[in-house]
Amino acid sequence: ASTISEEFDVTVTICGDDTQFTNYTVTPIEDEVVAYRSLCTLEETLRLYPDGFFSEFDGDYSNGVIFYLAERINSRDASDNDDLCGFAYSDGKTYKVVISAGYLTSMRSNLVHEISHIIDYHIDDVRYYAGLSYLDEKVWSDMNPADFEYYYDYTDENDVGYEETGDREYTAYSDLYLQNFYTNGVYFVDTYSKTYPTEDRARLMEAALSEGRLPYYIGGKHIQEKLVYYFSAIRAVWDSSEWPAVTTWEISLDADHPLIPADDLLEQNESDFAA
Repeated sequence: ASTISEEFDVTVTICGDDTQFTNYTVTPIEDEVVAYRSLCTLEETLRLYPDGFFSEFDGDYSNGVIFYLAERINSRDASDNDDLCGFAYSDGKTYKVVISAGYLTSMRSNLVHEISHIIDYHIDDVRYYAGLSYLDEKVWSDMNPADFEYYYDYTDENDVGYEETGDREYTAYSDLYLQNFYTNGVYFVDTYSKTYPTEDRARLMEAALSEGRLPYYIGGKHIQEKLVYYFSAIRAVWDSSEWPAVTTWEISLDADHPLIPADDLLEQNESDFAA
């Protein structure tokens, strides 16, 4: 853990009996093999990001990133007994990612998802403290179908998760896509993407950093439009001057969808705000 912490300028903590979170309980990892494999997966995942990427979480607006590894994560809410894959939050000073080693086979994807959330937190902090709006939620929502609104909740009126009950229209699980592979009818990865804009982006980042071949739907014009906007915001907020010409996630963009320069992003977002 200390080696990973030093190399990537993060803090890695293997949860103990005394590790506490406000809304969740965690079970410590007792199996040394599971602990080792989870650390290997964390290291492999952090290597997907450019050198110095995580250092920029430690600056004027925050004190860096802490990764917590647990065997299990459960809600303190008695009505919700789900074993969670992970969660992320900011306590106002530090970005924190808590991940379950109980899902080793999907741990890389889960980490990418939660890292996307702290990317969003950092983008929000730059907007709040520096007044630089590189990602505007109104602009983001305008990329969705005209008749669409996010659920802004994780569960329906019966407390069942929208990943189970949500409408599959406009997703990669819609009949239109599954039967015809019509990529331009896809705006969302799945129904979970429809819960909140930040979950939409996290699912898209998972898709862009998929192991093996990229999903076919990622080439659709609406998915590409969202990816370009999100990836452009990330490059604008981070000091990307020494990044590779194409990052691991930008490989998912096609030649017809170039990144947007930072100044153009600000102008686009400010003009939309003024409108």
